[in-house]
Amino acid sequence: MSNAIEDHKKVATPTRRRGPFPLSLEMLNEEIRLIQEYKQATADALYDDFYKSHRKLEPKIQLALDIIEWLGFIDITDRQEFMSRERHEGTCKWIFNPDVCKRYHEWRSAREGFLWIRGKAATGKSVILAVIVDQIFKDLWEKIEDQEKQDGYKREYDEPPYILPEFFPAFYFFDFRDTRSLKTSTFLKSLFVQFLQVPEPNLAVTFPDLAQRHLDGLPPPTDIETFQDLILHAMRSHEKKAIFVDGLNECDDVPAVMAFLERVMQEANVRVLVASRPDPDILTKYQDRPTINLEDYIGYTNADMRKWLMKRMMDHSRLHAIPEHKKIEVLDAVTKCAEGSFWHAQCVVDSLEVCRSVAQVNVMIREAPTDLETIHYNLLRRVNERSEDVQLIVSMAIRWLGGALRSLSLSQIIEAVQIELGHTPPLRLNDDLTVVTPDDMLMLCGNLVKIDDRTARLGLGHPTVRTFLTQSPPEDEKFSRYFFDAHAIHRDLALRSITYIMTDDIEKAIAKSYTQAFMFDISRRYSIVDRCPMLTYVFEGGFEHLRYYTQEDDDAIDLLVLLQNHVPEKPDKYREVLQALHDRTEDTPYQWIVEEKELALAILVRFGPPWMLKRYLLRRRDLAEGEEKDKLVKWAENIGRFDLRDMLADFELPELVEMDIVSEDPEQVPAVEGAGGSQDVVMADEK
Repeated sequence: MSNAIEDHKKVATPTRRRGPFPLSLEMLNEEIRLIQEYKQATADALYDDFYKSHRKLEPKIQLALDIIEWLGFIDITDRQEFMSRERHEGTCKWIFNPDVCKRYHEWRSAREGFLWIRGKAATGKSVILAVIVDQIFKDLWEKIEDQEKQDGYKREYDEPPYILPEFFPAFYFFDFRDTRSLKTSTFLKSLFVQFLQVPEPNLAVTFPDLAQRHLDGLPPPTDIETFQDLILHAMRSHEKKAIFVDGLNECDDVPAVMAFLERVMQEANVRVLVASRPDPDILTKYQDRPTINLEDYIGYTNADMRKWLMKRMMDHSRLHAIPEHKKIEVLDAVTKCAEGSFWHAQCVVDSLEVCRSVAQVNVMIREAPTDLETIHYNLLRRVNERSEDVQLIVSMAIRWLGGALRSLSLSQIIEAVQIELGHTPPLRLNDDLTVVTPDDMLMLCGNLVKIDDRTARLGLGHPTVRTFLTQSPPEDEKFSRYFFDAHAIHRDLALRSITYIMTDDIEKAIAKSYTQAFMFDISRRYSIVDRCPMLTYVFEGGFEHLRYYTQEDDDAIDLLVLLQNHVPEKPDKYREVLQALHDRTEDTPYQWIVEEKELALAILVRFGPPWMLKRYLLRRRDLAEGEEKDKLVKWAENIGRFDLRDMLADFELPELVEMDIVSEDPEQVPAVEGAGGSQDVVMADEK
């Protein structure tokens, strides 16, 4: 770093001389140029010093990190930590008491075994499992640190422990707020990466085929069987191991995960703990296995619920003022009607904030709903009491949160609800749908949504909210607007994501960034993302909605063609966007967006379903003939899109035949840009 700065000091030093007065504009501009150059050199040197220098790792470790990144590993730790923070101090202690919960004590003390924590929706299963994982890691680290002190070993802050724990724990939380986490492949990748954690990883030796596949530039394996074998192989590097799985019922392929866990149980020294609802498939499989049925511990869970609700009321700006004796009555009534459901209890207590007298509190408690469906309809009724624009804001927020493929931040949702469809260029966000403050979005949505205060990530309030909103919509339009189809939602979000990329609001944010003073150019680029927070979602996840697009129409294709024409017209805009997202253009995987001449085709090959690519090729016949078709097949195979490869291999363009078009005014027959042919032909199978 010092050399880079010294070189620029030599250039900048002469400008420190006392110059002639008055200063000319040319000299002043030169002075500014040198300052800017010196500033940029300093920023580059700092970047190199703090980032690149820390990347000088041993080749074996670097290879392991590269393979983990290549696999597309998703760190599920945030979900576990979020659920752990949901626990109120003093609760969940009963699970660790061997006199109360003998099943868990037996499982924890054994070398091998299976345990199922069973409970209906919202009974605290995820929190209990998160607390168990916390305690497991706490106990392990205490033993490691005690052993290191005993041996007189002083470990550096970022250095791994020099002794292995008594057993290796791996965990996974299926998170309904992040669609990627619900995939069986994501679950398997996560376990594999966790079990790769050994003191000196050498994947070129332990997993030579996988390492070679990575070095050859091929895509990661996609078949479930391969990943199961990789996990079993990686597990054998640890003498004893335990696997914790939460939310099994949320997985996209429950039978496949259960079958894999059975394979795991065949290994030596393995314990498995699963928490889930007793859905039919799971109940059939595990009903005869060792089980902690939370209904059998309702007295302990209700005691936890009372502590949690009392804390919630005491922290509330208004509910804390309810007289103490009335708080006790509220706790008694709520725990009775909730029947172990923490989500049910939370919604009932939070609804009391509208009360302005103790008499109103009495009425609300007496008439409290006893089922979740009524609870959810009441949440929607509160939204419907507000203005039309608020109803639209909430309905769009729910749609985004219900269909997003990645978790969204509060700032992203605030911007996302402003994206509208059906307009012609120039495209703009609808400012009328902007909330005044971020807190207003949370207030308007109420318990329909929930925010992680540490990460500022937003999600639907509970899995039961999503289940409720994806059922058959009611006939009443006042409520049906909030419901959405779990598959059709991806069509809507794909179209909105593509539309967002072309909005003028992004250009305005870029222009605005040049009107403000920043010490480093990187700070200016970050300001663009701050003003357009949906950029990160749209470029990293928005195109992926195309894969789940099931309604066969041309709407997405039309928008992609529009985008293809838009990017060459404004290349500077998109280069700025890519730099803002990834700091340096050469490091971004989306550089192709400004380089591809056939951008619509590139997006469809990377993200589109086979039927959508097929419809596009029927428009662009020149891209599906001869060598061009062979290139497409090879391209799809190289990036792991075997579904497209198989479709393309069997795809034959239908024969075109001439037909006469009768028109009084030929000028009224529009030319179709990029259609690959004239307007006086049709496909033979359309005759």
